[in-house]
Amino acid sequence: MASVSSPRVPNSQSYPSAARLSDSLCFPQYTASLKCNFFVSFLSSFLFSHALV
Repeated sequence: MASVSSPRVPNSQSYPSAARLSDSLCFPQYTASLKCNFFVSFLSSFLFSHALV
């Protein structure tokens, strides 16, 4: 019977030059955009649900 091995997943140490998103200069703008999109989506859903009542 042949053994099946799982694919090797590299750890973060394998790529020392890979930057994390939180280290990026764009991170504040990225998170602000996510928060804005979440708020607009929430507000739209809230207004839509209350308009039908």
